Amino acid sequence: MPDRSDKFDEVRRAWIAAHQGWSTIQRRRAEQLGRKVRARQRAMAAAVPDPHDDTVLPQLWLRTRHSPASQVEAILVAAVAVTAP
Repeated sequence: MPDRSDKFDEVRRAWIAAHQGWSTIQRRRAEQLGRKVRARQRAMAAAVPDPHDDTVLPQLWLRTRHSPASQVEAILVAAVAVTAP
């Protein structure tokens, strides 16, 4: 199986994490990239990153809507889904 790694995954993860703002969607993207980077590091190194850092937010429709940011995201996604089918 070919290696599907991207040498810029860590740079992309750091940029997304630094510019995520209030959006939990961007936080999820950064977490997914971080998870992929740490899995690659574990496969190549004897000193492994902590696997407890590999938690990822659930997808938007599976999240609870307690925070104001998640409520705004849900409303925006629903509005886009209705206006641009």
